[in-house]
Amino acid sequence: MLSAAQAEAHKQSSLSNGGKLSIEIKNGKDLCVRDKSMFSKGSSDPYIKIMLGGSRKVGTTKVIKKSLNPIWNESFQIEVGGKDKPFVVLEIFDKDMLSSDDPMGIITISLTDLVHGQVIDKNFKVEKCTGANDASGTVHIVAMFDPRVSTSLQSGATVPLESKRVKIGLGWDYVGEKRSTKATASAVSSKLIDLDASAVVFDKRGSNIETIYFDNLVSKRSGAGAIVHLGDSRDGEGVFGGDDESIVFDTSRLSQEVHSSY
Repeated sequence: MLSAAQAEAHKQSSLSNGGKLSIEIKNGKDLCVRDKSMFSKGSSDPYIKIMLGGSRKVGTTKVIKKSLNPIWNESFQIEVGGKDKPFVVLEIFDKDMLSSDDPMGIITISLTDLVHGQVIDKNFKVEKCTGANDASGTVHIVAMFDPRVSTSLQSGATVPLESKRVKIGLGWDYVGEKRSTKATASAVSSKLIDLDASAVVFDKRGSNIETIYFDNLVSKRSGAGAIVHLGDSRDGEGVFGGDDESIVFDTSRLSQEVHSSY
C-alpha cells in the first residue's frame, strides 16, 4: 500500500503531462437572489464560467432566465496542459443587461481527486466569494479527468499499455553549428529538415496490411479510424521542443487480422 507521501507524488506525476477534463454541468438548486422584486421573492439569470487554474476561461454555459433552480445540461471537454494549475473554478454570475454581471458564488474542483479515473457525480455546495457573501445552494456536476501519460521509448524495448488509446509523437529541431554574427557573439544557424512519422501494419504472416503516413492519414483495412496520423510537418518547427508529428492508436478499433505495427 502506498504511503500518503507516495500517493501524493503519484498524483502529481499523473498531472505533469496534462490531459483531458470532462465536465457536465447539470443543474443548480436554491441559488441566491440577485434580481429583487416588490411583488415576489426575487430571482436571478444565472450562468457559469469555467476557469482553468482559476484564471483561464475555458467554457461558459448559457444564461437561464429568471430561475434560482436553473437546468443547464451542458458538457465541456477541456484540454489541460502540464503547466496548468490542477484545479478548475466554476464562477456563477447573474446576467445583467445594463450593468456588470453580479457574482453569485464559486465552486472549486481539484484535478488531483480525479487522476485515478474516478468520476465525481454530486451536488457541489456554492461557496462565498468577493461580491457574493450571501452565496447559497448547490450545483450538480459530473466530472472526470483522463491524464496524458508519457513514456520514453528505447530501441528494442517493450512497454505495457495501460490504455487502449495511445499517441506516439516524433519531435525534432535542427541544431546547427555556431557562427558569429554582428548582433551576437554567436548564434545557431537554422535549417529546415523534413522527418516523417509513419505506422506500418502487419498481419500474422508478416504481410503488410497498410501504412499510415502523411499521405494516408486514417486507417481503413487495419480498422476504420483505429490509427490516425495528425498531420505532416515539413520543418520540425510546429512545436519547439515537443511533438511535431503524432500518430494516435485506438487498439479497441483494430481489425482482428492486425498482429503488429512498426
